[in-house]
Amino acid sequence: MSKKNWLYGGFFALVLASNICAAQGSSVDANQSALTAMKAEMAGNLFAGTISDTVYPNGTQFTITALSPANEWSLSSFSGKVATATTCTGSSAGLIDPGINIVTYGDRKDWYVACFYLAGDSFQYFVYGFKFNLVNPTPTCYSPQVLQNGQCVTPTPTCTSPQVLQNGQCVTPTPTCYSPQVLENGQCVTPTPTCYSPQVLQNGQCVTLTPTCTSSQILQNGQCVTLTPTCTSPQVLQDGKCVTPTPTTTTSGATYSNGILTIKRLEIDNGALGKTYYDVTMTLKALSNPLTFVVDSAVPAK
Repeated sequence: MSKKNWLYGGFFALVLASNICAAQGSSVDANQSALTAMKAEMAGNLFAGTISDTVYPNGTQFTITALSPANEWSLSSFSGKVATATTCTGSSAGLIDPGINIVTYGDRKDWYVACFYLAGDSFQYFVYGFKFNLVNPTPTCYSPQVLQNGQCVTPTPTCTSPQVLQNGQCVTPTPTCYSPQVLENGQCVTPTPTCYSPQVLQNGQCVTLTPTCTSSQILQNGQCVTLTPTCTSPQVLQDGKCVTPTPTTTTSGATYSNGILTIKRLEIDNGALGKTYYDVTMTLKALSNPLTFVVDSAVPAK
């Protein structure tokens, strides 16, 4: 709160003196006496001065223990009664900050000034120059407030990096993220990509793994391919390998009559050499093995 320089006019002095005396039930002579004393003090420039920042806040309860020697009313009106500091209203409105203030000028320097109500009384008093005792000198403070100079105050926290003080609290500023990063839980993070086969996630990126090829394979365009061997006759390529074919024979158009077996176009498979066909005539001989045949002729088929 800022300090205030103020000078009270004759109208306020008149109202003030009248109100105080009226509250105390004083006679007209006493009222006049108070007014005379107030004017004398004003003429001596004792009532014009500076009031410090509030000593105790609005709502503080206290008892007056002494009035300044030049005061124009009796202590008996306030003795033993609990007073509650309040915001000045009426003719004294705005003259001092709400609460109990200290006088820093004139004969009443280091005395106090306040507007207040007495317990059980609806009349607001303005007393300039008094001493007091607090009714509750040590208030009970609740977190986050702490007791400081008899008042509950909210301390200013000490922020550690990267936090900064904002509206009385330590907050972590929101960082600015640049693509491909995004903001997540107050931090800039690189999102995890979704990988599709045959790629896999590696060090936060989708990569295609290099396969391990067997001895018969080579790596080609990222894949293992089997080498195709070059076969020399009579070998042929079969299932990726060079093999020597086994000759096979097939028969077609065979007839048997009167002990003579005739085979037309007997096929002989010579593998890489190709196939040949023969017309074969065989006669059954009555030998020790009756199933023995003797080839009479075998000529290439036409």
